Amino acid sequence: MYRQVLISTEDTDYQRILWRQDSKDKIQHLRLLRLTFGTASAPFLAIRTLHQIAHDEGDRFPIAREITLSDFYMDDLMTGSQNISEGKEIYYQMKQLLAKGGFDLQKWKSNNSELMKHMREGKEEGEENLELKTDIVMKILGLTWSREVDEFVYTVKLPPLKIPVTKRSVISHISMLFDPLGWLAPVIIKAKILIQKLWLCGINWDEELPSILLTEWCTYRSELEQLVQYRIPRWLRTYRGDTLELHGFSDASNQAYAAVVYIRVVNQQDDVYSRLVTAKTKVAPIKQVSIPRLELCGAVLVSKLLCEVAEVLNIDKTKIYARTDSTVVLAWLSKHPSNWKTFVANRVSEILTVMDIGEPLVLVPEFNFEQSNLTSLKRWQLTQRMLQDFWRRWSKEYLTQFMNRYKWAYQNPEPAIGDVVLVIEDDLPPARWLYGIITQKHPGLDGITRVVTLKCKGSQIKRPVSKLCILPVSN
Repeated sequence: MYRQVLISTEDTDYQRILWRQDSKDKIQHLRLLRLTFGTASAPFLAIRTLHQIAHDEGDRFPIAREITLSDFYMDDLMTGSQNISEGKEIYYQMKQLLAKGGFDLQKWKSNNSELMKHMREGKEEGEENLELKTDIVMKILGLTWSREVDEFVYTVKLPPLKIPVTKRSVISHISMLFDPLGWLAPVIIKAKILIQKLWLCGINWDEELPSILLTEWCTYRSELEQLVQYRIPRWLRTYRGDTLELHGFSDASNQAYAAVVYIRVVNQQDDVYSRLVTAKTKVAPIKQVSIPRLELCGAVLVSKLLCEVAEVLNIDKTKIYARTDSTVVLAWLSKHPSNWKTFVANRVSEILTVMDIGEPLVLVPEFNFEQSNLTSLKRWQLTQRMLQDFWRRWSKEYLTQFMNRYKWAYQNPEPAIGDVVLVIEDDLPPARWLYGIITQKHPGLDGITRVVTLKCKGSQIKRPVSKLCILPVSN
């Protein structure tokens, strides 16, 4: 792709090279006339050239024009269609439009066999999966699209561990971890934290790692191989006409803070799907910062991430939601930035510029199970399970509050006549325990009541106080 872009004549002086075929030959002074790999401006200029073609020739190819302006990732075109006929039209228009600039698109891939057969046009191309990359540098952790199952998978290519392990080699290997959309954010953040630890320990570039950091790096390195089992669906399950929402979440610890964005899709049949879109992490500063302030930094991060994703996916601002579990951050956001000190005020202002602040979420919206595809047996089993879980927690967590054993310093509360109690029966389920009212107490020689008489439904019984739970009754 780069070699199809011609450099302006006045800029070729910046691409001068010295060349000779043999050491005995005279040195030639040359200027490169085309875009060259490795220069800092090359990726921008290549994409800018594609955009210029879209602006100049896009009137005759409207579909290809929009795709060229939005769906290129470096020199890879990644787009899609709702049906096969639309996919064929995209293929035709893209070929015609980019041919105007001398670009011939190759290595077409699709998850649909019919469309794939149409795009090959008699060409013999391999069945390999598409590897996504930003440069020609080999990556330890690479991202690949498996078109057969339409999923993104990760490939791990670990080079041999060279002894001694130095700070230079560790940072070099960490830089080869490729995760452009943050789908492996929980994994990558550990590597970022390790880099911070390497700087804090004060070792030189070619000095061997301390034993603690060496063990941590070797463990992390060996666990990377398990990422080959991790798969991400490519399709977000979106159709034209579906309702799309973005939901972002942020959190922080004393080591890092992070943000993640999910898309919530409600189709025309009211089916709901959610998919991970992207995530981003940052290491906490070396200087000690309080957790609420790091939570605020996470809130800034998620607000920026939501706006970026909403712009790419063309989702309205009213359909994006950001959430944090920090009540301190919510309190900061509820007032004007001028009420706070500089650190908090700047970040609150940044969030309020791009986001609207709503009410705190105190209840999770309930799903309408009446429209779920549950059989009668499955529904009954779920009901019984919830009932059993309720009684188990109620008897172990709630009732025990009224059966506290007061020893040494405190005395067990004395039951009173008229108290409403629940009689514990070990051989009966909680739903069948008896209710009763204390009508008579039977104190011992020491004056402490250990047995009482209860009036229950249809009878009077005696029970030890240890088998009773006195229930709170409001007046």
